Amino acid sequence: MVEWFKIVTDPEVYITLEVAGLAIGIYFLLLLAFAEAALFAGLFYSSDSFLFIAGIYSHLLINQLMPVESENAAVFILASLVAFTSIVGNILAYSYGAKAENYFENKKDGLLYKRKYLEKSKVFFEKYGALAVISSHYVPIARTFMPMLAAISRMKFSRFVVLVSISSTLWSFSFVLLGHYLYRFLLSSYNFDLKEHLWVMILVLIGFATVFIVFKSIRNKLKGKV
Repeated sequence: MVEWFKIVTDPEVYITLEVAGLAIGIYFLLLLAFAEAALFAGLFYSSDSFLFIAGIYSHLLINQLMPVESENAAVFILASLVAFTSIVGNILAYSYGAKAENYFENKKDGLLYKRKYLEKSKVFFEKYGALAVISSHYVPIARTFMPMLAAISRMKFSRFVVLVSISSTLWSFSFVLLGHYLYRFLLSSYNFDLKEHLWVMILVLIGFATVFIVFKSIRNKLKGKV
């Protein structure tokens, strides 16, 4: 229990997490990427900061899985593995939505559910399908529910797989590579060790996500008034 509390309060702990002497940091990271959509775990956490930190420790993490000498190779392998597990998790979440489609189609309007919401989501995905899927990966809550919403809105499975493969890859590589190369740049150019200031970068990431969500909400409200 104490170990899991440390992971929540200090994300760096998961890098060296061990069970019965076996380093499982890499498996924990891949589980996070998979579970965010597949198990709706995105309601409780965001993988963004974990991916950024993973980029800093990419060589150590990959060597928990297989011996890799090159740091550049390690970071690209890590980003690829995260992208793959995220894609699998999103496809599984899509299957939930496909099974729930008939339920929502036949469900009567209630306090929380209105059929017009479903119709609007269908129009939204028909008009902005590619952009919606790709951009949602950079918004934590949207990243969790996007696969189900895409399925309920009847986005073709083949199209969804292509789009979510692109979005998961862009998302994974952007955060993992950012962490890795920003760490190396700051250390070599300014002797600034990000490992000693991880919470600064985490707060920056949270700040950017918050600003994006607020900006989007304000823009939607202004559009509604026009």
